[in-house]
Amino acid sequence: MRMPRKHKQPPGPAFVIKDARQIRLLGSPLRQALIDTIVSSGPCSVGTLSQVLGRPMDRLYYHLRVLEKAGLVIARNVRPGVGRRDTEFDVPGRPMRLQYDLRNTANKRALSEVVRSIWRAAQADFARGLDNPRAVASGSGRNLWAAREQGRLSARDLAAVNQHLQDILRIIRDARDSSAPNRLLHFTFSLSPGEPE
Repeated sequence: MRMPRKHKQPPGPAFVIKDARQIRLLGSPLRQALIDTIVSSGPCSVGTLSQVLGRPMDRLYYHLRVLEKAGLVIARNVRPGVGRRDTEFDVPGRPMRLQYDLRNTANKRALSEVVRSIWRAAQADFARGLDNPRAVASGSGRNLWAAREQGRLSARDLAAVNQHLQDILRIIRDARDSSAPNRLLHFTFSLSPGEPE
């Protein structure tokens, strides 16, 4: 399903998720999908979210209320038509970022749960991509790709990798505000240190 076209939203302040309880809530693939859809599309009604995610509205209401109670989504009443009221859900800021606190055991455990959920979702996305007739596995239009590389990077190499990843995230973030009929793609990555030296 193609998302409704939204006007490009002006960039706002990032929303940093610091609390381990909030981070842990994102260990649910469905809650991550709700947040991802709202971040990429702008405010959404439950009906729109239900169509996009292929999930029943009553199930989504439950998860949206949990996210709202935790301060991760905001419910707003809108008037889409004469005399009609509807609720749209938005996020408190874009982009949304998790804060890594490597000295805090609760934070590390919550981050680990979220990443486990991210990989489950990425695996499911990739499996669906293998059967998608629009999948392209080579060339500049490639849209199906998974890889794992290992290397010994200098400080300069690591800085370049981080800059490229930031550039990729910016491209994806900026493109999702476009009103052009672009295709939805999922991008997941992990960068982690190897053996201690």
